[in-house]
Amino acid sequence: MSPKPQRGAFKNINSFSSSHSSFRKGWGWLLLAVFFLGGFGWLGYRYGLTAILEVTNFFANLGNQEEIKDLTYEKIPPSPPLLDPLPEATNSASLIVSGSAEPETEVKLFLNGEEAERIMVDKEGKFVSSKLSLSQGENTFFARVEGKNGAESQDSLRQIIVFDNEAPPLKISSPQDGEIIRGEEKKDITISGETDKDALVSINDRKVVVKLDGSFETSYSLVEGKNKIVVVAEDKAGNKTEETINLTFRP
Repeated sequence: MSPKPQRGAFKNINSFSSSHSSFRKGWGWLLLAVFFLGGFGWLGYRYGLTAILEVTNFFANLGNQEEIKDLTYEKIPPSPPLLDPLPEATNSASLIVSGSAEPETEVKLFLNGEEAERIMVDKEGKFVSSKLSLSQGENTFFARVEGKNGAESQDSLRQIIVFDNEAPPLKISSPQDGEIIRGEEKKDITISGETDKDALVSINDRKVVVKLDGSFETSYSLVEGKNKIVVVAEDKAGNKTEETINLTFRP
């Protein structure tokens, strides 16, 4: 006859089985939690990092675009200034320059290779200089624009301005002042003389051609009695020399 198991032994076996089952259940929940948390963590890591990278790249590219725009703006020079007509020659020692350029920029004026003045362009794109001092003879002038970004335009067309305050020579060869001319056949006379080859000559406000050697001559009809003949030679700078001849004509 087999011995009956003791009641305490069944109790221990049940206790072990219950503990083992609880242990397995605990590990199962733990593994399940690790699986889900790991999976969600991995997904969160993956897509979260991607999103962060995308946002970072977006702002980085935005900054680069702004930087490129800034660099592009800095590299674009303004257009050269448009100058109002300047004289080829002048008898004044001072010169006033005016013109137009991009609004609210700065115009630099250069005279004989040196910066003479800086002028701010107004909102309408206009500028006027003060009086620039010219040297005797040829003066080289040009201008350029400096933009708000510090970039400079190309130079304007270089111009040569001659400062000359000396009157041109003028010599009347014929007729002589105070001369009395008699006879109807001598009514038409020839007035001749010399001056600078580039001078303009007028006789009683009538233009006369000056030859390459500076000589000139023209015919003139006298009236009976006294004749006043005014001969004027004017150079490019506006300097004038005037000679007056008084003649008496008696038919």
